[in-house]
Amino acid sequence: MVKLTGTNFVLPPEGNAILTLHGIKEIVNRFFQEGADEDTRIRLQWTFDVDGVEGAILTKFSSKKLSVYKGKKSNALLLSEALIGRALTLEERKELDTEMLIGKKMEVVIEHQEKEDATFAGIASFEALKS
Repeated sequence: MVKLTGTNFVLPPEGNAILTLHGIKEIVNRFFQEGADEDTRIRLQWTFDVDGVEGAILTKFSSKKLSVYKGKKSNALLLSEALIGRALTLEERKELDTEMLIGKKMEVVIEHQEKEDATFAGIASFEALKS
């Protein structure tokens, strides 16, 4: 028999924060359109702990591509570079082991968003941790 458990949602405060990458997992893109490129069917879910706020977790989503298109970097590339603390070379973009990113930190700005009578925390911007 399956046991159901409850969890308390912890809303981190708005403003500057430091996040630690807790995990990255592949999930099915629920907005995937039949007939579209198969690469768009799978997305990455990046899960972060908010430093100093016990139990607060934030998520960000991206494709699996470390790419630049028309001068704009993909979320996967932006997140990876923020966590590593520098731009990735073309050679490094060919394949990156996400395990090495776990436990790394980055600076973010958290903004609250109101949706359907509830308040959620979102990552408004992020960058490499300043030394």
